Amino acid sequence: RDNACLLAEEIVTARGERARYFGSEGKSSAELDNLPSDIFYAWLNQPEALQAFWQAQTPAVRQLLEGYAAGFNRFLREADGKTTSCLGQPWLRAIATDDLLRLTRRLLVEGGVGQFADALVAAAPPGTEKVALSGEQAFQVAEQRRQRFRLERGSNAIAVGSERSADGKGMLLANPHFPWNGAMRFYQMHLTIPGRLDVMGASLPGLPVVNIGFSRHLAWTHTVDTSSHFTLYRLALDPKDPRRYLVDGRSLPLEEKSVAIEV
Repeated sequence: RDNACLLAEEIVTARGERARYFGSEGKSSAELDNLPSDIFYAWLNQPEALQAFWQAQTPAVRQLLEGYAAGFNRFLREADGKTTSCLGQPWLRAIATDDLLRLTRRLLVEGGVGQFADALVAAAPPGTEKVALSGEQAFQVAEQRRQRFRLERGSNAIAVGSERSADGKGMLLANPHFPWNGAMRFYQMHLTIPGRLDVMGASLPGLPVVNIGFSRHLAWTHTVDTSSHFTLYRLALDPKDPRRYLVDGRSLPLEEKSVAIEV
């Protein structure tokens, strides 16, 4: 309930529709300008990618996604101004499972290619009209973001065995270094399916499963380390054709994909 507006705005981001609803000059929660953000997520979440992602899920996960979407839509039907501050905004609308897939894929690239969204959008052959920073400027911004990522992300956990605890039971302290507010905030949730599932813990908005938590028999957590999660390689463009690049002396064509966004 307290995350309805936040979740709706994040879905707008994952759909590549920020410029449509908030203008091209604003920024997303990831501090990306709306226009390059829209282009990046329109590329990331193309229909064929969503279809493949859906097909890769188990029936149980699909049911969880369908149930989450149905529950959110029920809340919207019953919402009023006291429970939903953004009620009446055009971007607050019913969601589908595809929206949750888009949001999940947005979260999956947070620690990887998402850190280079500006640079990817700015990449263009010489003479091409730019829609964002120049390629060199965008790469510098992406590198600064990568360096910040190492400082802003991280976590730790402490496990205490039953022989060391005061009550003779095992204990687990999860300490994820995530923000206290915003789209990357963990929030408490209790997931129950009578006779099948009873799990409590915390999760990021839009995910239908407990990310870190406990059941009657098991507790778990995860950490984000500061190791290098991605390595960049600079490829040389073919001097005869800027739409081709060189690998081991061979000239290969760049793959071209077109996306459309509304401004």
